[in-house]
Amino acid sequence: SLKNEVLNVPRNSIDSFNYKIKIKPEVKDHMINELYLYLKKKVRKSTLKLIIDEQLEIKNLKNKTINAVNTIKLKNPSFNLNKVSIKGIYEYENQLSKTSFNYIKAAVENHSITQEAYLEMTKKIPNFNNIGELMNRHHDILKNDLSITVPLIDEMIDSALKNGAYGAKIIGSGGGGSILILSNEKDQNKLINAMYSAGAKEVVKANVSGGIFSL
Repeated sequence: SLKNEVLNVPRNSIDSFNYKIKIKPEVKDHMINELYLYLKKKVRKSTLKLIIDEQLEIKNLKNKTINAVNTIKLKNPSFNLNKVSIKGIYEYENQLSKTSFNYIKAAVENHSITQEAYLEMTKKIPNFNNIGELMNRHHDILKNDLSITVPLIDEMIDSALKNGAYGAKIIGSGGGGSILILSNEKDQNKLINAMYSAGAKEVVKANVSGGIFSL
């Protein structure tokens, strides 16, 4: 089956921080063709390829973080990633390589950012400056700790911030694709023009809604 063609990270290996899940090219092509037929040509093949590549990258990042946790647990059996603080994670820095420590530090920081964002967005009147700053912090982690951004995306984000955005970040698993920009209404057209000038192929203005909190 296709599932069996995916080469998973060795379960008993703790030296696999640089291991990447791979799918044979012919298998990936088969997956794309099958999905393309199933969706009755409603989605471009290039879009399906991007989706599959993004899912693989997300799984790779997850596996690297799990490997880092398992390495720490060899010396610290009671270690719990859900309970460690941003400051507390530095106690384990000397037990990991620089690269693998960045993965686990990013997981802790991103979890903290997500919690802060949730609390802000559940307020009756959210502070968009605060939300924008959390977006910027998240993108900084993806760029400097996980290295999953690309120069063009970073240039677009820099341009967005210079043109009045509260915050901006890459979305998906990185490596290109799309970015999300938070701005006030009066700066939207200026930001749209700035994105096209920076090389964006398409800019979509989102409709404002209550989202999941309105359900």
